[in-house]
Amino acid sequence: MAEDGHGSKSPAGEPYGKIEPPKANDLRRYIKPGLWAILGIYVLLFVLKNKEDVNIDFVFFSAAVPLIWILLGLLVVGGLLTLGGQWFLRNRRGTDAEKK
Repeated sequence: MAEDGHGSKSPAGEPYGKIEPPKANDLRRYIKPGLWAILGIYVLLFVLKNKEDVNIDFVFFSAAVPLIWILLGLLVVGGLLTLGGQWFLRNRRGTDAEKK
């Protein structure tokens, strides 16, 4: 267990003063929340910078809408188009396989 007074060792036989680099799992525990915090701050700043009103001219009327709502609406429309395209391609492949 302990050496002859020149340097003590732990019960496992390793020196007490030995410094080991942190393991990957230990670093990941701090990196992921840090990245989420940075992303959250970025989104908050994005929303705050895009609060100004924008005029949208429709055919028969116009409306003043905050820019962030337009951006979020376009994000939703883009996501729906992407999901719809994937659904269409998946179903088209299934019918092509049935025809053969």
